[in-house]
Amino acid sequence: MGPGGRLILPTYLQGETGLGFKAAIGAYQALGFRTRERYTLEGYRTLLESCGAEVLCLKRLEGRLPVAFGVLKRL
Repeated sequence: MGPGGRLILPTYLQGETGLGFKAAIGAYQALGFRTRERYTLEGYRTLLESCGAEVLCLKRLEGRLPVAFGVLKRL
């Protein structure tokens, strides 16, 4: 991304899931699937800002596994 460019960056919000999906994540982990982070919307914002990007917009999309997407501007 060049200076002043825009990037749309989605991620799952595993830190904001309901009980049913937490059980599914536990089953995946029992099979060897590991996640490094379980982001909440604010935790994701903190990560993006710590990488040197200006967060122009950050939204949560509802679903069984919520998704966040950020529109970023490179500083």
